[in-house]
Amino acid sequence: MNGQTAGSGMGGWTAVRAVIFDMDGVISDTQMLHAEVEARLLEDWGVRMTAEEITARFAGVADHDFFPAALGRPLAAEELGEIVARKWRDMADAAPGRIVAMEGAVDLIRLLRARGLPLAVASSSPMSFIHQVLDELGIADAFAVRATGEEVPAGKPAPDVFLLAARRLDVEPAACLVIEDAPAGVAAARAAGMRCIGLAPDGGSRLAAADAVIRSLREVVNDPDRFLGDA
Repeated sequence: MNGQTAGSGMGGWTAVRAVIFDMDGVISDTQMLHAEVEARLLEDWGVRMTAEEITARFAGVADHDFFPAALGRPLAAEELGEIVARKWRDMADAAPGRIVAMEGAVDLIRLLRARGLPLAVASSSPMSFIHQVLDELGIADAFAVRATGEEVPAGKPAPDVFLLAARRLDVEPAACLVIEDAPAGVAAARAAGMRCIGLAPDGGSRLAAADAVIRSLREVVNDPDRFLGDA
């Protein structure tokens, strides 16, 4: 069933008992904001890479894994801490006015809550930014659980952050549905034993490992039973 095209469903699965969202590029249209800030930082460290290249290669990858990979060398703890701290200072300056919801995200969150499904955010972004995004979009109360890559030993594509979210939700991983927009996140969901919807607005094949691939969250809003079973 892997890699179903947009509009195809997940029939035959047991009902979903909880939904775990990635944040940047799924709830909020902030992935490019990350990449723009990261591109400027990399240039200061002598590496030229466009925001589009960063998104294609590294979306969803934790900062402590991204910067050594992008710079092509290991970083001492002090230097890595410096560049990560600077990224989040720059993000705080750049974020106001740039945090907007992905198409259909708020409607889907409301629909899932109306159906009584507990929701979690599991993101590589730090908890402070998760709070900022959810507060600015007015959906903070919808999420019973928030988990960040800062809290686990290994970031995506390791399953750790999704497994942490499932524990906090008190739901078995097999009954969780993940919504992701990045290959690293899809791989993490699969490694966690969870079902996964890949959100690919461009219709690309990079999320083919997901159980279903959609172009917009409105596809789930318009036909929830196709993706949620009897939840």
